[in-house]
Amino acid sequence: MKDRIKALRERLGKSQDEFGKDLGLTRNYISLIENGQRNLSDQSIKVLCSLMSMKNGCGQATEKCLFRKQKMNK
Repeated sequence: MKDRIKALRERLGKSQDEFGKDLGLTRNYISLIENGQRNLSDQSIKVLCSLMSMKNGCGQATEKCLFRKQKMNK
């Protein structure tokens, strides 16, 4: 998951600080996620899905829901 989160952040053109603020997290926490030392909570995944205008209709916040093949809005 860590590589996918980093790739998503970079694809969105956001710094760790900007990405963290969008999710209500600190830059340090984003760094820990990207380094595999922490995971995103279900709530953070839901926020990320919402920020990316992705349908979160799978009934639960999961990696599968977050990483469905869809175009991301810039």
